[in-house]
Amino acid sequence: MNIMKKSLLLSLLMMVGLAGFSQEPETAISIIPEPVNLKQGAGHFTLPAQISISIPDLPELKETSLLLKQKLAANRLTTPLFDTARWTRHAEEAYARMHARSQRGEAPATFAVAPIA
Repeated sequence: MNIMKKSLLLSLLMMVGLAGFSQEPETAISIIPEPVNLKQGAGHFTLPAQISISIPDLPELKETSLLLKQKLAANRLTTPLFDTARWTRHAEEAYARMHARSQRGEAPATFAVAPIA
């Protein structure tokens, strides 16, 4: 029994020690997941469509906030994100497929709708 207690205590101490060493210091940039390496400088980066951005109302971020708002306004009529008619056609195609499966007595299943122009 004594050996079991010692083994348990040793395992617990090892886990606590490893947890302490696994903590990384906070960086100036908060990106999840954090990049393997980072080179800061002037440049250009395009975010994927699934990304949402919120900007605190701070004076030092006013210029960045204005730039993003201008870019969104400029692209609003030309990008798929804001193409409501196309999105509607795509959703209607998905609903039609689901309805057809139901009418045939088939169980719900995962499927993909090809991009619609």
